Amino acid sequence: MDIVISEININKQIDYLQSFFQSEAEKKGLNLYCEKGLPDMEATLYSDREKLFAILTNLIKNSIKYTEEGSVTFGYIEKNRSFKFFVKDTGIGISKIKLKSVFDRFVQVHQDLTSKYEGTGLGLSITKAYVELLGGTISAESKYGKGSTFYFEIPQNIEVEDKKESEILESKIGNKQDKNSGFKILIAEDDETIRTYLSISIRKITQNILFAKDGNESVEICRNNPDIDLILMDIKMPGLDGYQATKLIREFNNDVVIIAQTAFDYTNEKSKMEAAGCTDYLPKPVRREALVKLIKKYFKN
Repeated sequence: MDIVISEININKQIDYLQSFFQSEAEKKGLNLYCEKGLPDMEATLYSDREKLFAILTNLIKNSIKYTEEGSVTFGYIEKNRSFKFFVKDTGIGISKIKLKSVFDRFVQVHQDLTSKYEGTGLGLSITKAYVELLGGTISAESKYGKGSTFYFEIPQNIEVEDKKESEILESKIGNKQDKNSGFKILIAEDDETIRTYLSISIRKITQNILFAKDGNESVEICRNNPDIDLILMDIKMPGLDGYQATKLIREFNNDVVIIAQTAFDYTNEKSKMEAAGCTDYLPKPVRREALVKLIKKYFKN
């Protein structure tokens, strides 16, 4: 796999992940904590954003999955121009014998437990491969019945940023138009952190961005701005949800491109999206590269 180096603000990634997993943790009655080792202005790492995001996402998801009570804590410290990350839980833990093979492929260390813990046995092996691809190392500590802590360390890559893919995509989208052009986007999202993340992700395409915090506001903004080209529509919002808002918008605007954003399974939600009038779909957490490619699909010129 290719490595795409870019500048990453670790604190923003941490904040986004906490926001994204908060509801999943709350459903199980767990506390979800994050710890940042540096202030925002100094929390910069040069590495592959998507692979780092995948590593953290998989480890946090695993911790929540195997923790029935207590908490999950994740974060990082800076160490000799490297970033040492950790994900700690108060879950069911892993025995010393099984801990040795926890990163092996197709190994299920909890295969003797109930079906709710079933999986492919590939998650941690892929995570390990990603860490090593980024020049890092990964390890784990655990006490059976007490919990586990996973550590991984990523070196600071100070080489010239490799932005070729995203720059090519953005240049095609933004051909003959600058950031303040007429290309107008509405971000309909009730979570402030995600709104910020999305706006940063598309700021090289346009700075003509409107924001809505719920479904009702989304509909009202669309009525007052018929020139909106694209709507990034969160499905789960207070008041009117994304589906209901989309249906109302389609009553007076059939041209605007509406991209649904949801953490729900696409297979189960596809019929709802089509019925509501959504143009396309992005899974949460939204990846910047996937978002840019999807915008390119509908706005080639």
